[in-house]
Amino acid sequence: MISLLSVAVLLAVAGLVYTWRNWYRQPAPQKVLPEIGLDNLKALNVNHELRSEFLKLVRDDGAGSWPPVARHHNWPDALSAYSKVYAEVAPHLATPEPSLDDEFNVKRCAEFRTRMRASLEQHVDADAVAKCLQPVLDDDWSELSRDSFNGFYSCVACLRHAYRWATNPVVRVAQNEKRLAFPPELDLAWSFIQKKLDITSPSGNAVANIICNFDAQGKLTYRVNEGLSADVLRTELAWCKIFSTSETLATPMYCGIIRAMMSYQQGDKRACRGYTEAVFEHLRQLILYLYDNMNDPNVSRAIWVRHVSGIHSWGLTSDSENGPVEYGGLSGSQTLIFLAVDAFLGMKTYHSKDEAKMHISRNMRNVSAMMNKYCFRPQLAKSGTPEDLAIIEVMERIVKQMRTFRGVHKVRAVRFLSAPAPERVPMTAALSVLDDKEKDSEKHASNEDAYASIDGLLTKRLNQTV
Repeated sequence: MISLLSVAVLLAVAGLVYTWRNWYRQPAPQKVLPEIGLDNLKALNVNHELRSEFLKLVRDDGAGSWPPVARHHNWPDALSAYSKVYAEVAPHLATPEPSLDDEFNVKRCAEFRTRMRASLEQHVDADAVAKCLQPVLDDDWSELSRDSFNGFYSCVACLRHAYRWATNPVVRVAQNEKRLAFPPELDLAWSFIQKKLDITSPSGNAVANIICNFDAQGKLTYRVNEGLSADVLRTELAWCKIFSTSETLATPMYCGIIRAMMSYQQGDKRACRGYTEAVFEHLRQLILYLYDNMNDPNVSRAIWVRHVSGIHSWGLTSDSENGPVEYGGLSGSQTLIFLAVDAFLGMKTYHSKDEAKMHISRNMRNVSAMMNKYCFRPQLAKSGTPEDLAIIEVMERIVKQMRTFRGVHKVRAVRFLSAPAPERVPMTAALSVLDDKEKDSEKHASNEDAYASIDGLLTKRLNQTV
């Protein structure tokens, strides 16, 4: 029998979708927008620290492109060993239907980890790995290209997540683990990556697990459902493509934000309005894409919650300079999209400094900081000139777009997360396993109730979008 809460959720989704479809599907007014894009920004003969930081991000983290590109072949032999290990263990990671027997699952996880440790010991030469990665810390790319580093980054992150969960779908006995010792070969490689990117988390993130996981043909290199049905593989690929395609669609928007901020600082408010209008249009196209793809049938809710989302979580505690820290896993908030739009609107950052440093590279944090520095929206409110009022009007449309998106996403997220997964307790990729209090109460509550804390976080961010 369908609960009243479920009916309310479905009605809310239907109402928001109807609003979204009728507003966002309206043809955009025919306006001549300024030319923006990565090539255009690179060719601009103007020195500005925001532009410089963004182009540094593109050069270093993106290997000269955005979204980042990654090479998954022709690595130095010392690093290729990790790719060989993933190929050996991946067929043993996923299962079509997980067991509900804790004893069986303990044994299955132990066997997988034993298999990976043996493969790492057989193939990885720790001294050769260190010798290969040390020059990268000194910014010497003569032996290892930047795109190869990105591919290696993804490989090691995916190996770590495979070892952490040791089976896919994720099972309760693995969720109950609070600390876990990793093979030294994985810790060695990850320590170099952490130093290079200036990140602290032992887990992967949206860039490593997803964006850098794609090859030049748009295929996932390190799949987490090897050997499963076409429907499962299709859902895994479709969900991952949302991240990479979204960044592709967002890149002109980033360039528009940069040009708008530069123009306002230079006093060219007419140009600033044009670039702000371009930001609005590119964000509109991005949101339309997300609306069309972040749902069934493109991403199967039943398959996603069991076979795709869980393994990108983390839920382990590690020691840090400030004491024990529990780390989460992958989150859309780790991408540049929301960092950039929120900075453009003058919103308080979603992550604290320590949280941002967990998963977001130094270069991306620097771009976010520069965008916050050059945010001109507060100055518009103090002015009142016709030029500023015209920019305010466009800004208000951008806010309306983001509020609509966050409202729809809030409802969809809880609905997707609450799909049945009896082999585990409620969890999310970003926040991992729900706290003990929520897990206990879940026994007496519906799946939707179990994710009330997620709904609260998303509602809070929606309310901050003004």
